[in-house]
Amino acid sequence: MYWPEEFPTLDPERPTKPLLHMIWPPEPATLDALLSAAAARRAAVGVADDDAGAHWREEVRRLGRLSRRRRIFGRVGWY
Repeated sequence: MYWPEEFPTLDPERPTKPLLHMIWPPEPATLDALLSAAAARRAAVGVADDDAGAHWREEVRRLGRLSRRRRIFGRVGWY
């Protein structure tokens, strides 16, 4: 798992750990780099990509909605 503080220094060419899931939405450029690197690794070993990035893009959209809701609720004292 990568924490939000790790995203700015994340090097997709040399990840320190595998990406299994996200608990916070990364910046679009970070997500694009992660997905490109994963697609390249899959292609290098002959594994079909089957638009695996679509799952992660939807996950990031969902996390974005949750993070916005959390910020709003936090302002009114619900979190």
